[in-house]
Amino acid sequence: MARGRHVAIRSGHGVGKTTLLAWTVLWYVATRPFARVPCTAPTQHQLSDLLWAEISLWRGRAPGLAFLEWSATRLAMVGHAADWFAVARSSKVPENVAGFHAEHLLYVVDEASGVPDKVMQVVEGALTTAGAIVLLAGNPTRRVGYFADAFSRHRSRWHTIRVSSEDSPRVSPEYAEGMAAKWGADSDIYRVRVLGDFPRGEADTFIAVDQAEAAALREVEASGPCEIGLDVARYGDDETVFAVRRGLSVLPLECHRSWSIPETAGRAIQMALEQGATALKVDDSGLGGGVTDILQADARLRDVRCKVVAANFGGAGDEHYANATGVMWGRLRELLAGGEIALPDDPDLIGQLSSRRYTVNAAGKIALERKEDMKRRGLPSPDRADAVALAFGYPEAVIQARAPLAIPQLGGSKWRR
Repeated sequence: MARGRHVAIRSGHGVGKTTLLAWTVLWYVATRPFARVPCTAPTQHQLSDLLWAEISLWRGRAPGLAFLEWSATRLAMVGHAADWFAVARSSKVPENVAGFHAEHLLYVVDEASGVPDKVMQVVEGALTTAGAIVLLAGNPTRRVGYFADAFSRHRSRWHTIRVSSEDSPRVSPEYAEGMAAKWGADSDIYRVRVLGDFPRGEADTFIAVDQAEAAALREVEASGPCEIGLDVARYGDDETVFAVRRGLSVLPLECHRSWSIPETAGRAIQMALEQGATALKVDDSGLGGGVTDILQADARLRDVRCKVVAANFGGAGDEHYANATGVMWGRLRELLAGGEIALPDDPDLIGQLSSRRYTVNAAGKIALERKEDMKRRGLPSPDRADAVALAFGYPEAVIQARAPLAIPQLGGSKWRR
């Protein structure tokens, strides 16, 4: 492949990469006779609601582009819709992006880190036409894969660009300052979401940032039983967090500060009834105990057979984990590593999931870092992550002993189970 015609852009958040891709699509279709521009992204939301909507926005702002017709999936030259166009194609299956050939061919891939490698291999295989171009852009959320390879072992074949949020006039300095203050300027989430650098993957971090980021770019049908995890704030800056999941898809989190026990219990009942929840799992320690008491006494929840589960993060573990926190987070880690679940694109959730450390205790069990120790490191309490862990943890059927994924021993190169 010609290096100058194959471009990969990695960036932090807010720098305008989706706008750049939209401009590129419009420019190419408008200036190349019988051009074909297949566009894809890891999720339908990213493709339709962001990239394709951005193309529509800028076409509407340019009166000189009236010769381009826009629809929900297609941008085409008037009178030549069948052979002069850009088209939005899902990356769910490789065949969706196959079969495009033209003298002027441009593949555009948004959030390229999240597009499966088997799809990208189809894209590369289709670039048999002399002069064909591929443009990849995205946050560098994964250390491995086609997008990462463009910046590493295949770099000689690519023209690569990095755009940091720190350097972009579009991004408020307060964004980078806030991310540094919350997670640390040397953290992986700062590297990915601000600097536009690939994560390092800290050896003692329990959940890798690339696994959490991948889940935020993943589409999983929100179907099946609804279960709610509720982490109740204890004091200060802690948040009360409601995490609703349907099947393996987590809906956007609902977070509050300084809520009273009755307010929290009332909202939990309302949410459970609205969502038709089959289980409401509450952190029962501290103030959560009062919330659990109210919920377990509520006749409405009993009438709809919504089970109220009193969860105790400090409770007993199993043969692999030192306590219930490890069991629940271990289950979540397995689902993330297996690519099974979808999370909301919530930077605080991603940061909390990817900043908690672990050790192996004298009994050979995995022990997760305590909230108090995280706060001593200047990190916020992992309330959002705990709520999601609750949504996937408990009841007993969920926390039955399972062998966790291989985790490296601290200070050594061997892997253990």
